Amino acid sequence: MKFLFTSLVAFGLLVPTFAQAEELSSSGNSCRAKSVERFYCPASGGNWWYGPYYDGGCSVKCEEGQRASCEEASCADDYSGDPVASSCSCN
Repeated sequence: MKFLFTSLVAFGLLVPTFAQAEELSSSGNSCRAKSVERFYCPASGGNWWYGPYYDGGCSVKCEEGQRASCEEASCADDYSGDPVASSCSCN
């Protein structure tokens, strides 16, 4: 019983660490957009929602002197209900 409790506490401490690693991160010449398990996009002015949509995220490591740019998945601004995939690029 004590081993089970200790294991659960250890697991509880590790989960936030892995979750933080999935967040959008950027450090000069590399970045990462997290994957999104499920999201919905508004359509017709927000009266309808389309989805679920899934996005695998992306990551990029650029050459020396280039700047990395990452955008997480989102929804189109025109209320079409269409998703906008995540993107990672070097500038």
